[in-house]
Amino acid sequence: MNQDLAGSFGLARPEGALVAEVMHDSPAEKAGLKSGDVILAFAAHKLQDSGDLPPLVAAARPGQAVTLEVLRDGRRRQFHVDVAPCARPRRSRRQAKLPAGASQSGRGRSDSRRTQVTRPRPRRARHAVGAGPAWSAGVQPGDILLSLNRQRLNNVAQLRDLVSGLPGDKPATLQIQRDGAALFLAIRPRAGRGRG
Repeated sequence: MNQDLAGSFGLARPEGALVAEVMHDSPAEKAGLKSGDVILAFAAHKLQDSGDLPPLVAAARPGQAVTLEVLRDGRRRQFHVDVAPCARPRRSRRQAKLPAGASQSGRGRSDSRRTQVTRPRPRRARHAVGAGPAWSAGVQPGDILLSLNRQRLNNVAQLRDLVSGLPGDKPATLQIQRDGAALFLAIRPRAGRGRG
């Protein structure tokens, strides 16, 4: 998380772990976490960045109830999560043939099923991204724009309307889908010139 993205979530500095996606039927979903939440603390351990979270989760006992401090919509909240045992992912025959340390770049059948369950399929509208706020934020050709400041996007006209109504002095949170993964970018409405 960089300074602009931290500012778009209402943080004075980059800290915590940004939740890009919540898996269906996961402990996070059951606890009420949502995409766009920023986990600031796990079991009273402050998170300086997202790299602090995985070892804390791995060290927790399965079945242990853990309190998370979360920033959502500019407000700090607490969520209680029951830690689940780590499930070992099943390896497909195709993955079994890969050398150690290699990963499969394409999505297998189980991954595509999981994607369909975890979030609605985004509507797609082709639009060239030129010099402008989206380009300056890091939007690339092929990215799918999902939401702006947690408001789901349905078309390019809606995005333009939302961006035009944003204050120019504060970055906004743009959620995109790139190569099947959800991620967040900070967009400054007055950054750059032109369309997009």
